[in-house]
Amino acid sequence: MIKVKLKIPFLVINGMLMLVLALNNVSLAFAGGGCNENDTRCTTMATLDVGHGPLSLTTSNLAQFNYALGDATRPTGTLPITVNDTRGTGAGWRVTLTMTQFTGENSSSHTLSKTGTASVTAIGLACAQKTTCTLPKSSGCSISSSALPITMDGTTSTQLCNSGANAGMGEIVLNPTITLDIPGYAFVDAYSSAITVTVTSDV
Repeated sequence: MIKVKLKIPFLVINGMLMLVLALNNVSLAFAGGGCNENDTRCTTMATLDVGHGPLSLTTSNLAQFNYALGDATRPTGTLPITVNDTRGTGAGWRVTLTMTQFTGENSSSHTLSKTGTASVTAIGLACAQKTTCTLPKSSGCSISSSALPITMDGTTSTQLCNSGANAGMGEIVLNPTITLDIPGYAFVDAYSSAITVTVTSDV
């Protein structure tokens, strides 16, 4: 829980007590009803204006995979993705990714297949730490089969998550797990692939 301490001024105008609070496009105001000095009961009104923000996405590098030819364990890694939807409209959003073909650093002729090499095997949905949110609908952000294949040609998009309407509002952590299948005939090299992650509004 985040605690914010504020020093708030009180302003008296024509016998009315006004208290105004403004914080990050959110304003809250209380207005006294002009009570008389001897009144035992007064009515006041509170109004709240909530402003809107953008739809944005942040990510960082996938951890380096390490693999020895012949190893029976497939290399896996987590791609950190955070979507922040502060529009306040419930329009929903989609997150997609593209990957380029794995190419060796020692020789550009050393490549891994564009298909059958990379797949998404899990997606972890959660509200970002110390925040509240409405999570995306699980049906739009789940792996229906054992894996979601990625075509590594740099242009074919793989949809990771569709939040659905009136969901995915706030700061959402996706963190998909990427799993690789390395053929036994691969050349020994250090391979790299460019990953592009995009968030778009459903409306």
